[in-house]
Amino acid sequence: MKTEVPQGYTAIRTPADFMKIAENPSGKYILMNNISLEQVKLAEGQTSYIMKRFEGELDGNNQVIHGLRASLFDSISGTSSKKAVVKNLHVQNVFVNAGYKDIFDWQGKPVLAEANGLAREVSNGRLETIYMNCVKLNGGGNTGALGGLVNETYIGKVWLEGIDINSGLSEEELGRFNLVGGAVGSLSGYNSKFEDSYVEGKIIMDNNQQGGVAGQVKAAVVRNVISNVEARSNKPDSWTEKSGFVGDVNTSLQYDNRWYLDRCISIGNSGNNYKFLGKDLKAVTKNNLNLCYEVTGKTGRSNVTDATSQSGTLLTIDNINNVELYRDTLSFNDNTAQADPNAWDFSSVAEKGYPTLTWLLTYDGAAATMVEQTPVQDQEQEAAQDENLAEAEVNLPEQDEYLKED
Repeated sequence: MKTEVPQGYTAIRTPADFMKIAENPSGKYILMNNISLEQVKLAEGQTSYIMKRFEGELDGNNQVIHGLRASLFDSISGTSSKKAVVKNLHVQNVFVNAGYKDIFDWQGKPVLAEANGLAREVSNGRLETIYMNCVKLNGGGNTGALGGLVNETYIGKVWLEGIDINSGLSEEELGRFNLVGGAVGSLSGYNSKFEDSYVEGKIIMDNNQQGGVAGQVKAAVVRNVISNVEARSNKPDSWTEKSGFVGDVNTSLQYDNRWYLDRCISIGNSGNNYKFLGKDLKAVTKNNLNLCYEVTGKTGRSNVTDATSQSGTLLTIDNINNVELYRDTLSFNDNTAQADPNAWDFSSVAEKGYPTLTWLLTYDGAAATMVEQTPVQDQEQEAAQDENLAEAEVNLPEQDEYLKED
């Protein structure tokens, strides 16, 4: 954790400082203390705190942004040569009820808007060392804790827990949208990679292209990712393209079938959904799937067949409390494609059934305590949840146009 502002960066110490990112969205920023966005007043219809395309860098400096009522950014979007970066960031207590768009579906009913925690869309971005806790989202399609539509982006060493998606919607609403995931709604792009990450929470899946980690993966690599998501559903188990890990992938198109799920595992209950992939695996080869696992003792419809077991594409596991599963079989700390060989700490496996990201245990060599997941409360009770934070509420300047009076 830095105590001095690095050269070339602008310090963020207050909610007003954060909102000023809109004045220079290509700049470099660093968070110097915890801030709450709970008292920031957004204009009617504004769906993100920063509506301008963010092309710069935000270094969270292992500080916390909390009390969100909309996604932090509308768009995190760089270029192929200069990525937009968000890193070292903690985000807690996110409550987004997206409401409706000014468009209608084929039945003439208003369409629910997207609900996201970090951004509505990410393109040519780099998201790494991000921790999000207690994230409740109620929205339509293109919904996920990190982003709705994610393209040509690197995601690494992300820890998401307490994710609660669409539990506040009616059964009729739930059946009207797709592209929903615990982390991202849709992950696409030949240069996209999602690695060394953990996703925990619950999602209600009553339509297609919905998954514990991603609703859809197209031409992207996902490796060494754990899904511990409870995938609930009101639909029968014959309903496809929704699962505890990834809902939908392309298996027929010439180029978009170049997706790859490598040494990943789904350890959560999946209810009336597939456990790992919401798709018939007959068209899947080792070019698409390698050494992925689902757990036999968990609920859900199994994707594993004799063919997937023999080919080593998708297998079953009984005991997830064995360090060798993550360390040796799944090779979580190898250096594939320049991955971090020290990304994971295995000391929690015997007790919890999954390892922990090393960066969450140590900040600049100083021990840190993981924030326990807190139950998601009604909006009237949300302010009380800030007791998880070590720092008192930020005093807000009354004159700032973004802020409402107490």
